[in-house]
Amino acid sequence: MKVSAAVLLLLLSVILSECQRSKVRDPNCAPKRYPDLLKPTNCTSNNKTIRHGKTGDTGSAGCLGAYCWYGHLITIPCPFGKPKNNEIYTYTRRKNLTWPSCCYWTRRCTSEQE
Repeated sequence: MKVSAAVLLLLLSVILSECQRSKVRDPNCAPKRYPDLLKPTNCTSNNKTIRHGKTGDTGSAGCLGAYCWYGHLITIPCPFGKPKNNEIYTYTRRKNLTWPSCCYWTRRCTSEQE
């Protein structure tokens, strides 16, 4: 009984391996990695182009950067907020700069602004 079961398993494995080898692949169906199927597409924000896989300035008044991934923009806020003003210093955002330079603040003495 054990010998016939072993022979049956051996024959079954030979038949299945032959069947798998004989399958012909469709020439149009080649395995490929998923991201390689998509063509890299650049992004546009306020008439500014950001290349695929790169970060850039969005041209927004709120000083936002963006990461471009296959034509989709992922916004990047500044990594730190405005420091607190106090009796000695006042902080203002640097103007007319692109991201990330616009994320920095200028500190002025409060007595200079009066």
